[in-house]
Amino acid sequence: LVDYTPYRKRAGMCVAVAVVIIQGVQIGTNSNTWFIMGFFQALALTLLEIHYFLTVSYLPDIVRYDVDHDTMTKFSQGFLGFQFTGQLLYLILVVGISIVFDWDTVSTAQFGQGLGTIWIAICYYLGWQRFPHVEPKHKLSSNHHSLFLAGFRQNWKTCVRIHEQSKTLQWFLIFVCFMEAGTSAIIPVAVTYLSRVMDFNGTEIGLAFVCALIGSIPGAVFGGWLSRVTNPLNSLRLNGLTNIFVTTAGCVIMTEGNDHFGYIWGFLWGFILCWFYSSEQIFYALCLPTGQDSELSGFFVFCTIALVWLPPLLFSIVVESGIEERWGLTALVVCQVLGMLALLGIPKWSQVVEGAKRSLVLDVHDDDVVPPNNAPNTSETGKTPADEPDPDTTTKDEFQQE
Repeated sequence: LVDYTPYRKRAGMCVAVAVVIIQGVQIGTNSNTWFIMGFFQALALTLLEIHYFLTVSYLPDIVRYDVDHDTMTKFSQGFLGFQFTGQLLYLILVVGISIVFDWDTVSTAQFGQGLGTIWIAICYYLGWQRFPHVEPKHKLSSNHHSLFLAGFRQNWKTCVRIHEQSKTLQWFLIFVCFMEAGTSAIIPVAVTYLSRVMDFNGTEIGLAFVCALIGSIPGAVFGGWLSRVTNPLNSLRLNGLTNIFVTTAGCVIMTEGNDHFGYIWGFLWGFILCWFYSSEQIFYALCLPTGQDSELSGFFVFCTIALVWLPPLLFSIVVESGIEERWGLTALVVCQVLGMLALLGIPKWSQVVEGAKRSLVLDVHDDDVVPPNNAPNTSETGKTPADEPDPDTTTKDEFQQE
């Protein structure tokens, strides 16, 4: 839909509208409607992943139109810092108002849901109004007319091309699968761990997450700074080692009676998490080959969620096996270590940047899809789309203005 049609922006706007509607419906969640709301939540999570894919597919275009390493690093740093600051302010506002009016859990949740619905409606509208229109990167050949089947065929061929032509992208996507699982799963695992191992109540768990959001702000700044003074690859390596150390240390020192360690660990977890996201997005934007931006963005988004179920499953197995629950955090460490091993397969940063200038363009003998007639062919000209702009797509000046 995105690589073969000009409907990337329109699809994003439709998905955004659907998300806002579902969030509005979920304001009515209570003890009588929780079951049907669970289905709406599952649908909303699916749509949010699609929305995330459609937005991150613009990142390579930002880099391609002469935005250098430092500029992209500052953008990612500021974006994530702004994002997590907004989450912190939202949490403080909802909790503060609920305390002032002495609301119960349901009333607090409904107010928070309503406030979130209004806010995303405003932000989605303003954001998608400013996204530029992008023409399709490829078109179907005369031999095939099914967009649905062509997408699956092209995904398989892209997997083969990644394996044959881009070891950087191959190992990076494997790294994302495991490290995202070992990092993102901290949220559901931490709730269980803090309540069952450290005997935290609901308020104390909320305070631990406030500490995490506070830590995320300097984490974004640090991740951007380290990526700028060294490079995103070194930043990811150091982040992975720090993540493994902090998680392992948590297994040892976070026990009942050491409540202060729970809050300190929450701050460190937020710091490391946002540091990771900042460096990961910068690396992704700078390493992506040209020619199939949206499709490769889909691969990236898929890898971020492919194994998120694994650490909670391993944690549950450890707990149900009668092993001391605090050792369940090692489930996160396993995925983090596997991610670090995948990171070792990525070559030097200079080779990563050089490889991004080449394209995984379709082979001239490909019988499923063909590039647009006016698309630059990097294999023939030796130039990237930034050097030889496509007259039918958004120009550099237009893109930077947007």
